[in-house]
Amino acid sequence: MSETNPRQSLDFGYNRFADLYYYLLAHVPLDNAADVYDPEFTAEMAGSLGIHPLIPQRVTDYYRSHFDRVAISCFIPLITDNTRHCREALAACGRLTDEDMESFVNPMMEVCERVADPFYAWWEETHREAAQRKQKVYDCFNTLAGKFRPFLEHLGSGQKIQFSYTLRRNGRAFRQPGGVTVYLQFPEEDKEIAGCFLQFLHECTHGVTDPLLDRMILMEDGSHDLSEYQVLAFDDYLVRNLYPELLDVYRKWIGEDLLSESFRVLGDEGSARLEKLAGEMSRIS
Repeated sequence: MSETNPRQSLDFGYNRFADLYYYLLAHVPLDNAADVYDPEFTAEMAGSLGIHPLIPQRVTDYYRSHFDRVAISCFIPLITDNTRHCREALAACGRLTDEDMESFVNPMMEVCERVADPFYAWWEETHREAAQRKQKVYDCFNTLAGKFRPFLEHLGSGQKIQFSYTLRRNGRAFRQPGGVTVYLQFPEEDKEIAGCFLQFLHECTHGVTDPLLDRMILMEDGSHDLSEYQVLAFDDYLVRNLYPELLDVYRKWIGEDLLSESFRVLGDEGSARLEKLAGEMSRIS
């Protein structure tokens, strides 16, 4: 579901199936940075929906034990619109084993189907209630995007934003040859918009800095942490170059301690490499 008009430079949209899937993931605790577990939210939703997903413990255990392989199941829903489409895309992606499909994907799709009707009724009502804020959010995003136009132009076309009503932590991005789809929590209050945009910038930056590692990025071996440190440092340089008025907001949003740790781990050479790259991408090509 895309909502754009000629005045908008960014492509905004919504995906109720992705929101359904991430609602389920909010029931599943993970001991890594991909965790979106939120028991307070899921308890509230159980009251609103009148139903509990009841994800089998064996499915949760499988997800946690095989995360680096089944992590693709966190991204495929962003480009699909129903359980059949998602199951087929996961089966065809080439990343999952038959056991992954049997022990994780199929049970999760069954839970999606079981709770879809009440969830979609809730989602449509939430979407209607958000209507009065949408244009303000879009306008603020486009204003901020204008400040980072050189960087976004270097990325090329195809940046799509999907706002979510169930994502409660961080963001997600799925890259395809035609561009990137960035999944973000819809900012319900004005004070959340800047942080939401910075999350968009963060997810876009992964497409620039992750290739520098020249390897498969995994949770288990620590390469994911290193990829995050690169993004945090790069965006600090990028904000400083293109919109320094936002620098204090960025550093508060990230946290000074985490940013300092990023520069420490990257070292002088790694930091200088990112500073140079950010400088190059801060100029109109």
